[in-house]
Order: sequence, then C-alpha cells, then structure tokens
Amino acid sequence: MKHELNFMPEINGLSGYRPLTLSEFARLKAADKRATAHLHPKRAERLRDKRQGRWPVPCVDEDGTDCYAVPLDDNHTIHALVEAADYWKLRDGGADGLWSSFSRQNGRDKQVQMKIPMRKGQPGHWASPARLILDLSGGRRVVYLDGDGLDLRRKNLAQTFGYSRGNSTSIARRGAERRDKLVAEGCSVGFHA
Repeated sequence: MKHELNFMPEINGLSGYRPLTLSEFARLKAADKRATAHLHPKRAERLRDKRQGRWPVPCVDEDGTDCYAVPLDDNHTIHALVEAADYWKLRDGGADGLWSSFSRQNGRDKQVQMKIPMRKGQPGHWASPARLILDLSGGRRVVYLDGDGLDLRRKNLAQTFGYSRGNSTSIARRGAERRDKLVAEGCSVGFHA
C-alpha cells in the first residue's frame, strides 16, 4: 500500500511518510507503559516521555513496503529502517528497549542495538534487532547485504556462520518473562528500561 502524504523531510532516501494511525499510537503507548510499569511513577513518566520522543516514523520504502524510520538518538539525526511487521514482532516479543546505534571496530560502520531489560541489580543485555528479526541462534551472525547496518529490512539481511555471543531471541524472551512476573507480583523494582 503506497502512501502519498509527504509532509516530512527525506530520511535515509525515503519518502511517503504518514502520521501514526490510532492503532499504532495505542500500541506504542501500551508498549511504553508495559516497559516502565516496574518503575517509580515519576521516573516512569519521565522515561515514557523520552520513549515517546523516539517513537518510529511510519513510511513506505521504494518497494511499497510499510516500514518505520526508528530514531536512534534524541535529536533524530540518525534512523534505522525496519519493516513495520518486524518492528511489532520485536515489540510484542518483549524486546521493547530503546534503539541506539554503535560503530563497529573501524568507527564508520554503524549498526543498531537495543537494551533487553533485565532484573534490577543485573545489567541489561544489548541485543541486535537484526538478529531478533532473523531469529538467529548462537553460531550464526547477520550480514548486511548492502553494507548498511542501519537498514534492517529483510531484503538487506542475511545470515552466515560465525562468532555470536548467544541467542538474542531467548535473552529477549527471558527478560520479558521476568519483567511480566515482577509486574504481576506488584514489584516496583525490576528491570532497566
């Protein structure tokens, strides 16, 4: 479905931006509430405001696929591009931390990472949204076909054998299970957002 409304500047060479739909707005608001439910109310409110400032911008890529341009910093100077279905797969699967970018060894190749929330007193784990999208197990790694680590569309992702720290999917699932258990028990301490 191609959207004709162009009201935003070009990001990552894309156009066809549109406002969030009411259902997208409600899902994002619910995900932010779920991700901050374990925090003190004032801290949770501040973090929800920050998270809302980093909500994805709906767009359509050159193939007509519904995508999101996900801000990776608070100033919206760098964005990741991900298909809408994959974005919600990650969010609904418990990987609801803020996305950010980091540079590989040479300092030029940027990639996307997200924090998987864990219990208080334990550090959260960094996970690769690309690994989660491809549902990779340990011993496999992601290859970006066009060399752009910020393009997380499936057509740009492939897998190969190689060193990997572990299974990002199981880390995300365990983090979501622990968070939900603490929230159900009424704990006000728990995970890092």
